[in-house]
Amino acid sequence: MPVPIIKGFPQRKGFRRLKFSRSEKNSIFFLSTLGLCGYEYGGVDPSFLSFVHHTSLASKALVAEVNGTLWDMASPLKCDCELQIFTFEDNKGRDTFWHSSAHILGQALEAEYGCKLCIGPCTTKQEGFYYDAYYGGLGLNDEHLKKIESEAEKAVKAKQCFERIEVSREQALEIFSDNRFKIEIINELPADKAITVYRCGNLVDLCRGPHIPNTSFVKAFRCLKASSSTGGVIKIAKVCSEFMEYHIRIKKLLQAYIKQQEEAKKYDHRELPFRMAEFGVLHQNEASGALDGLTRVRRFMQDDAHIFCRKSQLKDELKGVLDFIKYTYEIFGLSLDVELSTRPESYHGEQATWDKAEAILTEALNEFGVPWQINEGDGAFYGPKIDFGVCNALKKKFQCATVQLDFQLPDYEQLDLLYTSEGKEGKRDRPVMIHRAVLGSFERFFGILLEMALLA
Repeated sequence: MPVPIIKGFPQRKGFRRLKFSRSEKNSIFFLSTLGLCGYEYGGVDPSFLSFVHHTSLASKALVAEVNGTLWDMASPLKCDCELQIFTFEDNKGRDTFWHSSAHILGQALEAEYGCKLCIGPCTTKQEGFYYDAYYGGLGLNDEHLKKIESEAEKAVKAKQCFERIEVSREQALEIFSDNRFKIEIINELPADKAITVYRCGNLVDLCRGPHIPNTSFVKAFRCLKASSSTGGVIKIAKVCSEFMEYHIRIKKLLQAYIKQQEEAKKYDHRELPFRMAEFGVLHQNEASGALDGLTRVRRFMQDDAHIFCRKSQLKDELKGVLDFIKYTYEIFGLSLDVELSTRPESYHGEQATWDKAEAILTEALNEFGVPWQINEGDGAFYGPKIDFGVCNALKKKFQCATVQLDFQLPDYEQLDLLYTSEGKEGKRDRPVMIHRAVLGSFERFFGILLEMALLA
């Protein structure tokens, strides 16, 4: 509804009363400078107008939109315009809030670890924000994240303003001369593109903006996780922060979100051990004379599973797999002929690694409590294995179940698998892979069961 001309503006040189109206639904102001333009009316900015119109709006106003362009609340208005104010309840206000929170994160990362910043946007799914940054060989763990949070909280308490500064291309290249990521971004900008940086505390960051008025608007800040991008060059710190009118509501929202993320973390693929299983169809080009009913076919289905785990988890994982196989075969009344197949003549990897893998399987078999023997030189090219033979009704032995230990595949260039250890240092290490099949070929297993049933 129309609002009368407001009296009581500060008397500055060249300043006159402004006339504006407001739509309650969208917080839209229609501003008229009554013929004035440029800075003639004293550098009025959106923050000042939001305060004049409604004090509570000023306390929640995060960003403005001037004639369709997002605008810092502290940037002076230069001409007649249509002005819209956004709060955290609006998508544009919330995105700006998270973008500014990313700058606070970047400031903390630079101050605490001296890392090279890349980009720090809000997420597209309105979940928060992150900052891509290069940490060298450092692997982030929970202790690192707590230090980052602490440094960010210092910036929030300092009530640091976001200051927009226009720079030339040459100035920008000089400012970020020691940051190859920023240099790459600058060089990709069009030649006629205006370049701006934002200063917030000790951080000067390449950014087109806009930003929230100051860091104190961020009432809660929490680092949720860190992850690695392709090749481990960039680490991503994902963070949640919230802004609401009441501090109690902030904490409740943040606590609820953290609880939700902790539940989701239980199903995160980066948690070890990571187990995958499938009933996969395989093909083997057997010679026609070697085909034998269901027990030897060219196309068959197998219950494949692959387990990625830390070296310290191998003992428990192997025990679980061996117990599973034993339990399954006892159901069908089948006895097992167990063999440890060792390093073949043609193998991948180092001999010391093979010796270690064979020792691990030997220990697991000794604790398994079932008689076993060594099958020299019959291991897979990538690692030793435990093979389980089953005899059919005619006492012909077939291999069914298998457990294979693989130190090689996670190290291959195509996978290059790494995980961050749980220790305080957060070192990165390679997981170990266990291949396992319980029934093996379904066709072969059912063939053995059918023969036993027919001859029983």
